[in-house]
Amino acid sequence: VYSLLYKKFGYELLRLKEGHMYYTKNFLGLGKAHRYDLKNVSELGIIEHSRKSFAGAYNKSFWIVGNERVGFNHISKKVALAMQVTDKEAKEIVRLIKAAKS
Repeated sequence: VYSLLYKKFGYELLRLKEGHMYYTKNFLGLGKAHRYDLKNVSELGIIEHSRKSFAGAYNKSFWIVGNERVGFNHISKKVALAMQVTDKEAKEIVRLIKAAKS
């Protein structure tokens, strides 16, 4: 039920501003913004899921809120975002973050 409601009323918001990235996972108007300093972002890239693995197939199913496609390390924490986006959209998000970082 949660996944259906999230797909209808939820969204992710990513803002790049003044050397920081603000990421919010919003559901029904509720969500906490997480701030990441872009100079502490490393190993930014697209998360590849194996098509043959159970986890890869499970993450791509319609009843799951997940399948994050962009990931990076921030200090010592792994962060994943961009749920259920296409390869083209994921590449564009990575490009925009890299451009803001430089």
